[in-house]
Amino acid sequence: MKAGKFLHFTGVLAVALVPMLLMCQPVTSLAASNPGGVVMGKVSGHRNAAVPGARDVLFNFRTRTRRETWSDEAGNYVFRDVPPGE
Repeated sequence: MKAGKFLHFTGVLAVALVPMLLMCQPVTSLAASNPGGVVMGKVSGHRNAAVPGARDVLFNFRTRTRRETWSDEAGNYVFRDVPPGE
């Protein structure tokens, strides 16, 4: 699956973040009290149009935990306080 593509499952728009995360680099938080990072991006569809309201999932395969958020009206999403990976 190519980055930027999305899948439609039973009426819910789910974004395949794994290919996009491989291309994105987490931004490290500058706050000393927060050891986590930030993962952010933009969901776009046909002709690079923003996809508002897309469900974005960040999954940790090691701990089997997941976090969800939804893209805003411009297609942007943000995961804050993401713990450092291995």
